[in-house]
Amino acid sequence: MKQFILPVMLLVLSTAYAEDPAPGYVAQFGYGSIVVSGAGYPPLNAFDRTQFEYDPVKKLFYVKLGGAMTIDMRQILPKGLTIQRCLDAVVQEKGKNLKYRTVDVQFWSIWASHDAAGNRLDDPARPWPAKTGDVPRWDPVVECYWEQQARYGGDTTSGFRWDSIGPDESRREKLKAYLATCRPGHKLYVVFRIGYAYRVPAGLAEEQWDSRENRWVSRVSTGAAGYVLSDPISAATIELR
Repeated sequence: MKQFILPVMLLVLSTAYAEDPAPGYVAQFGYGSIVVSGAGYPPLNAFDRTQFEYDPVKKLFYVKLGGAMTIDMRQILPKGLTIQRCLDAVVQEKGKNLKYRTVDVQFWSIWASHDAAGNRLDDPARPWPAKTGDVPRWDPVVECYWEQQARYGGDTTSGFRWDSIGPDESRREKLKAYLATCRPGHKLYVVFRIGYAYRVPAGLAEEQWDSRENRWVSRVSTGAAGYVLSDPISAATIELR
């Protein structure tokens, strides 16, 4: 995964530029969170607490397993942060691949507490995330992105819609297949990031982010799409029932 570290200073921006949803979201779940519903997509300008099963002590959302289950989510940005300012920071601070930039993206990653065989994935050496900036040290179940300019109308904070998980519908089928293996008590961890996609022609030098070595490395491109992403902006834990 190619990504970049979002400067902390960007998290303290003027609230005059914030893209805020209905006040109830922040009051109930806080800034920098992702709100999760098993009862339909949360609208931007109206808040209905009955749409969410949430434990304020454990700070996690519940979604019921079953053949008819859905998961819809909306990111709540850190106070004062906007999508555009975050994207501007990605472009300004980490522009190694701008020459090959193709499209700006909103990027969602979902990790699980267990693999498809029911084996626990987190352990003392690879702990479950404790704060928004943490990223699990194992592979995600699925990663989805939407092109920034193809968001839903004027709703610039639109999130994760079950009925259209990114431009490749196979992502929903992959997630559904995994969820069919889950049992009550299993958890999901969700992260929202922003950035841009790029594609370096095969055979040319490409700058990639090595998350294990925590540095940029130069490699020969295979021609596949890459992504330059911020650190996690919003996150949530889901427990399946």
